[in-house]
Amino acid sequence: MDQNPRCKRLSEHVTDIVEDWQQGNRTDPEALEALKRAKEDLLQVESETEERG
Repeated sequence: MDQNPRCKRLSEHVTDIVEDWQQGNRTDPEALEALKRAKEDLLQVESETEERG
């Protein structure tokens, strides 16, 4: 099964957020907020996918 390109980009973005946080390039609150936005984006992609069937 092919992975949705948007999901793949979101996954890569989450990885980048975590790596930045681990390296000290993001504070805890900044990383948390970025992860919350990524989760919202993922939920939107899942909703759109379900609507298409």
